[in-house]
Amino acid sequence: MTEIYYFESVDERTFVYAKSKVYECDEKLYEIEAKMGTHGFARISKSTIVNIRKIREIKPQLNGRFEALLDNGERQIVNRHYVSGLKDKFMENAK
Repeated sequence: MTEIYYFESVDERTFVYAKSKVYECDEKLYEIEAKMGTHGFARISKSTIVNIRKIREIKPQLNGRFEALLDNGERQIVNRHYVSGLKDKFMENAK
């Protein structure tokens, strides 16, 4: 799990992104969220669940959204509806 950066759903297919590889997964995002939510993963948009341990930096954007810069250099948009959930995950993992 520590090598996973994020999960993304595109065209009804789910992908797992590692540092330099992408894999397809048979599970739906809501299933992944239920399993991985207690392991440092947080939903940041309707189509993305990110490993919060791989977030290097978070910057505010327009309209209440944020941009997360991951350790591998990728950027992911945190939708404003998921910002408070992401903050909660950070607080849980800081304990």
